[in-house]
Amino acid sequence: MPKPPYFIVFEFGVSSKLADWDNPVKPLQDIIQKKYGFDDRDILVAKVDKKITKKNQEYFKFIIGNNKDFVKYLCDTYNLKEIN
Repeated sequence: MPKPPYFIVFEFGVSSKLADWDNPVKPLQDIIQKKYGFDDRDILVAKVDKKITKKNQEYFKFIIGNNKDFVKYLCDTYNLKEIN
């Protein structure tokens, strides 16, 4: 694990259009923090994406990193250039 502060990105593939985007966040975040040994109070930035998928193809993805990782994530995601 990198050193805090952290950012985290969640992507949830859900089969119901009625599913709230935020319902799975806290339970998954609690599981992740226990598995990787960090405190979720050190997460300063979070992004959540909800994708509609077919029944029985539900999924989740996540990435967690620190400030440097966040800048790289933004540059890669939005095709930006990092200025040093």
